[in-house]
Amino acid sequence: DLLIVVPNSLQMGWCKSPPFFCAVSETGRDVIQDLLLQEQSLPVHPMEHYICGKETSTSTHSNKSLEQHTPVDLVEVYVDDFLGITNNMDQPHLQHFGRALLHGIHSVFPPPAITGHDGGDPISEKKIQQGDGQWAHLKEILGWEFNGKNFTVQLPQEKATKIQRLI
Repeated sequence: DLLIVVPNSLQMGWCKSPPFFCAVSETGRDVIQDLLLQEQSLPVHPMEHYICGKETSTSTHSNKSLEQHTPVDLVEVYVDDFLGITNNMDQPHLQHFGRALLHGIHSVFPPPAITGHDGGDPISEKKIQQGDGQWAHLKEILGWEFNGKNFTVQLPQEKATKIQRLI
């Protein structure tokens, strides 16, 4: 018989915590990718208004990138940071992508309403309210500044200046 243990939290500090945690978050990435490829619409997620509200900064821009290039959707994860990248600025696509991200994360890190635990939601509502999950052309991710309009990645100026001083 095969037994599967599903803990309701991932313990930090264990020798095997990083690979175990990364295996779980990579599974979440795979689920997100599968949901993203589905053509049927996904159910509304209670946090999606933080990602694709009517005031999404990309909604006022034309979809030139799709006119000139093949549509690209990329989902990556680094430990517990899930990253969604697309050149398809259509509001329905951004909504579908956002729902795929949120439902995918909750599929491997269920919210307290599902698990019954006392902790907060695995998707940090505080961070998402601050705009961390909002679609934008310019975004700082893992300490790097990504610019989707200019297709550049660079260190933020403050960090670059600090490094120059050290050198």
